[in-house]
Amino acid sequence: MATAPDNYIHFLGTAGARWAMATQIRSTAGMFLRLEGVNLLLDCGPGTLVRCAQVEPRINLFELDGIILTHGHIDHSADVNCLVDAMTGGGIWTRGALFTQHECLEGPHRVVLRYFRPFLERIETLTPSTPYSLGAVRFRTSLPHDHRVATCGIHFELPSGQLSFLIDTKYFEALLEEYRQAEVLVVNVVRSNYDDAPHALHLCMEEVQELVGAIRPRKTILTHFGMRLLESDPERRAKEMADALGLDVVAAHDGMIEAL
Repeated sequence: MATAPDNYIHFLGTAGARWAMATQIRSTAGMFLRLEGVNLLLDCGPGTLVRCAQVEPRINLFELDGIILTHGHIDHSADVNCLVDAMTGGGIWTRGALFTQHECLEGPHRVVLRYFRPFLERIETLTPSTPYSLGAVRFRTSLPHDHRVATCGIHFELPSGQLSFLIDTKYFEALLEEYRQAEVLVVNVVRSNYDDAPHALHLCMEEVQELVGAIRPRKTILTHFGMRLLESDPERRAKEMADALGLDVVAAHDGMIEAL
């Protein structure tokens, strides 16, 4: 049976956006984080529940401590209710925390069903540039992202340095300062190039290269690839970026475990 390090990211899925989600050319599941003894899921797109049961080492959702849902788009949120149900044993145990946007909870775009909310020990609303904690884990939200719906990135403060997740957004210059302290930077990059769906509020590879070149993290991991980027071979594109910048840049693949 496969084992994992003490602190790690498990990339359950590495695809994002509608066409990759519809075809499941790669999984659109979220990311499992084991940090300082705390078990977290960061986003939970279609397939997250199934992937938790399939991967090695298998993820026991009865031991999940919390879910961070960065925004309500379906490729990030589709499995959230299933996971709350699993984490709480169908409501047998009142346990676990959910951190999410207000509009994921209330209003016409809510995605978390009211039926499941009493099962949780805590529900906390994410607001920009705000600190949060779960057990020994400390994290804070980023400034607001530009993504049509309320969206933010997440910064974890770990003994090894800052671990940052740059979630879906259009490029804007303030991202450079927001993510400048990242030692390990995980970036959602959907678009292959500038001309690939220029109307979409997602980063492309050229924009990510500019960001990474300015921030210069110890390691950058690319994920959440759209269809055209998957067709262009993200592993090759990541190596080209690494060679151009002289930095450690890799493309995640489904099931990849990254020790921290």
